[in-house]
Amino acid sequence: MSDIFIDRVGNVHFAYYDLNLLKPVYVIFNNGVFSYKDIGTSRNRGEYISITTNTSFAIEAFYIDDIDGSIWYANNALNSMFNIIQVDNRKNIKVSKLMPLISSYDKPVLFFLDNMGRVSVSRYTKNQFITQYLYTNSKIKNIEGISTSYGYMLFMEEYESGNVFLATKKSNEAFVFHDKSPLITNVFSFSVSLFSLPLSFHCFYF
Repeated sequence: MSDIFIDRVGNVHFAYYDLNLLKPVYVIFNNGVFSYKDIGTSRNRGEYISITTNTSFAIEAFYIDDIDGSIWYANNALNSMFNIIQVDNRKNIKVSKLMPLISSYDKPVLFFLDNMGRVSVSRYTKNQFITQYLYTNSKIKNIEGISTSYGYMLFMEEYESGNVFLATKKSNEAFVFHDKSPLITNVFSFSVSLFSLPLSFHCFYF
């Protein structure tokens, strides 16, 4: 598994799970030079790795422990070594997608989808992540989202209908799910390109 991210000044950030080292590796392409750094020393962690950057260009990485399914977070603030903490360790679920975003408070937020089609969110507060189920009304196949100046926009594809609907959240308010008014029905392929975001250009696909 791998992920690529382009920040607002054009640096290319790339993370992948190294099958030889058996651990995740972070790469940055800057001024024509590739630089490599191990994200962690623990083996068998790195599945579904996903990355973003905050306003200080520190890397925010999330990935899965391949053995027990727990979710881990790594941050290299000020270009230091990666600091790693556990995000979520619920048993008997298998995460199928990680989607990190940066909040309007410049804090990491992780949305993730499990094999039961449930969407959860983990918010970083008081030096730890608090996780809760976000959407369980119907089985979800895929998620994509963006941070905005006022909160989040989350796009969710329903497993059975193929409909794509929008969920929105403003700061200090609950999510509003527009699941009765799908943006697209019976979707096979869906793409959105959004410009003028605080951190980067995003392009995502269902």
